Parts: sequence; structure tokens; C-alpha cells
Amino acid sequence: MCAAGCLGNSYNVNVISGHCNGFATDCPGNQLYNALSTIRSYSAGPVAAVSVTGMSGGAAKSGTSYYTKGAATVSWTTVTPSAVISGFDVLVDGKAVAHTSGSARSASVSVASGSHTVQVRATHVRGATTLSGSVTLVGDTTAPAFTTAPAVNTRTGTVSSTAVPVTVTWKAADNAALAKGMATSPSSAAFGPTVTSWNTSARPGASDLFALKAYDVAGNTGGASVSRTPNIVQENRLTSDPPVPPALRHGAGPAGTGRPASSEPYREQSVRDGQDVTERTVHRYQHASRSPSDERRTDVTRPGPRTVAARPMSRTRPAARHRSPPLCFPRS
Repeated sequence: MCAAGCLGNSYNVNVISGHCNGFATDCPGNQLYNALSTIRSYSAGPVAAVSVTGMSGGAAKSGTSYYTKGAATVSWTTVTPSAVISGFDVLVDGKAVAHTSGSARSASVSVASGSHTVQVRATHVRGATTLSGSVTLVGDTTAPAFTTAPAVNTRTGTVSSTAVPVTVTWKAADNAALAKGMATSPSSAAFGPTVTSWNTSARPGASDLFALKAYDVAGNTGGASVSRTPNIVQENRLTSDPPVPPALRHGAGPAGTGRPASSEPYREQSVRDGQDVTERTVHRYQHASRSPSDERRTDVTRPGPRTVAARPMSRTRPAARHRSPPLCFPRS
């Protein structure tokens, strides 16, 4: 910028300037000369764009907060070169708890139970300081609890000699943040924090332990379990009713009334010496018009009955029917 006419005049020059600012030269070149303003800002301070980027080392994030049992490693970034940074301080609730050099970008801290604010403060070589935004770190040492204990109930499904379908139900909660649930017995499964039931199976005739664990975000765990033994009980019922006679079906009948017939079964037994030797199932069908009744009989008989007794049978039949085992009779 100087020429013969500049001799003896005064000019303001930046502390960081190029040779071309005082001499007839192109030094330091166009690229470096254009970067001089940035270099001046780095040199003058303060440290720019200090930001906490995350936490690790025992801390985990849920939502916008971090959770830990006590220890955490705080990480941060800045756009200012380390050469002009004197150091960093990590502040917990406004108090410095860790100090690092200007080249560091992380530090370890410990917190007590409860919610805390964490910030990073950077100090420039010229003494200016910059404070980052705050991040919430929650200290949590309380284990999750099962507010509703595990319960096991049978459910609809296919029953076999090795498996009975069951549903396990529960409810877990945490004082801070519940992370997940796990089943560890009789098989393994993973659940989200809002899941409260699990469809699985149990061994018939054997005691099974149904064990669950709940995890919070900080890493604390709580457990609960229950033991249950499912048993398969076969019902002793007739497989089906005898067919209704054609004359007594709906809309038929001697009276031609068109009203349905009703069936009232009862069972007759022939008894000899205190043992059943004859069993007869009798279905009597009566029209609503009170026309004469009809019977359908099913007999299993052995010779020599002496007395006959009759007792009513229940009209209620289960939804699922099972065939009765074969009848066995002693010889007379």
C-alpha cells in the first residue's frame, strides 16, 4: 500500500497483518491474506461455539436427558483451534468438577442421585471465557419395581402333551425412566417399557418358574417371578347326543305345530352287588305342544341286573367335549 507519497504519514495496522499491508509486496498471497480476519478472531478470542455433544461412560440418553448410576463422561466440541485455548472446565450445577487442557474434548464426572445441569466452560489464552448450553444428567440408583406381580393364566390355543398355552401378565415402573423388560425363564424374551403381557407356554404336570427383569435407563435392574403347574383334566362327558328322531325335529311332530322339540336326558343304571353292570343313557323328546314323548336309548349292558336306579343328568354341556374313556365292568 505504501509508495513514495506515503513517507512520513501514519496508518493503523492490525496486530495480525500481511507484509503487503506495509510494503510493496504480494506477501502473504491471496489465500492466506483472505484468512487473516479469521486468524485475528481466533487470536482475540473468546473460544467460539462450545457445545456439549453427549455423555457416555455409564450414562445413557432417554429423550433429552441422560441417566447414570453415578459416573459419566462428558464430551464437547468447539470451532476454535486448541492452540489458543487455555483449558476447559466441566460444571455440574454451576460448580467446576473437572478441568482439562485446551486440546481435550471430554472429561469424567460423578453425580449424586437427583437431576443435575452439566455445562462446559472454555477459557481463551487471553482470559476470555465461553459457557456452553446446559444438558440434564440424572443420577439414579433406585431399581425398577414390579407394581403388579407376575401372574400366569391359561389362554386359547393348542394343548399338547408337552405344552399348555399361557399368558404372563405384570406391570413394572421406575422412579426415573424405565428402559425395557426381559423374560429369563422358562424361555427368553425382550419387551419394550410399556409391555405388560407375554404369550408363552408351560409344561403340563410340571412346575415352571416364570421370571422377569425390568431395566431402567441408568442400568438398575429389578426382578420378580412366580411358579405355576398347569394340569390337563379331561371331562367325562358323552361325545354327542343321540340323533333326534325325524318326527320330532324342528317343525315336525304328530301335532304339526311347527314348534321345536326339547330333549331331557337322564341315565339309568342296573346295579348288582353294589357294582354298575348296565348303563343306559335315555333321551326323551317332548314337543312343546305336549304331544306324546319319544325315547332314544344307548345301552351298555352286562347280564344279571337285580335293581334299577335312575338319576337326572345336567342339561348344560361344555363348549369343548371329550370322549369318555371305555367302560370296564367286572365279570359276575
